[in-house]
Amino acid sequence: MCKRVGGADSAKQEDGIGGIDNGFGRTVLGFILGLVPTPSKTSNDRIAKGGRTMTLNLLPASAPLSTRFGFLAAAGTTSPPVWDGTDTRAAAMSSVGSSPDDPLSLSTTPSMSGRMVASGIATGTFYLELPLNAVAWRIPIRNPRATMTLSADGLRATNGTLAGVAPTEELVDSLVKVAGTISTQLCGGSTLDTIKQTIRQASDILVDGTQDPTKPCDGVSIGVGFEAVKVTASSVAPDPPPGPDPCL
Repeated sequence: MCKRVGGADSAKQEDGIGGIDNGFGRTVLGFILGLVPTPSKTSNDRIAKGGRTMTLNLLPASAPLSTRFGFLAAAGTTSPPVWDGTDTRAAAMSSVGSSPDDPLSLSTTPSMSGRMVASGIATGTFYLELPLNAVAWRIPIRNPRATMTLSADGLRATNGTLAGVAPTEELVDSLVKVAGTISTQLCGGSTLDTIKQTIRQASDILVDGTQDPTKPCDGVSIGVGFEAVKVTASSVAPDPPPGPDPCL
């Protein structure tokens, strides 16, 4: 355990099933649901229309199992995916270096048992986007890792889980940047302060993924389920410019 944030109750640090925690899902998302009732549906609808989404890159693609496992984002497109393994997408520039095969968040220790693939712990920060009305909340995930079950033909993945640690203050800052799009009343004031404090009190781990009872918790554990379909990463596309700030 690490030291709880002031005002946080002990339940914030109770272990989940099998010791797997999800402080974000348990506390932060529960609070957000009061403001944006259907973030999962909104996210799925956005992806179905060709919106930006998480992409997992198994490198090299021709190997039985990749020697590298990358976390990146597919840039948005106006062409909805067909979900049959033939889709082609550009990688978002902010998630890669020179090419889609050069993700900024990368694991070199993937493993496979049967049809179950485990990425191993990746370097860097991967940004998962959760739509909140007109914009997306870019959730920073340090040391991301993923597990998933591949279909026999390798075209689909089910039972997927993306996990890692969201640095508390980065999570707070990233939400503040988009809070005004939910309501201009969240441009400041007591409600926004309550949201920030709720996120801080959800801290249940250290940013590096360890626990130390002598150190204050500065990260929030996070786990997100997913399903995936094979896509070919064709190029790199620039990220769209930020929209107008409703708080200005």
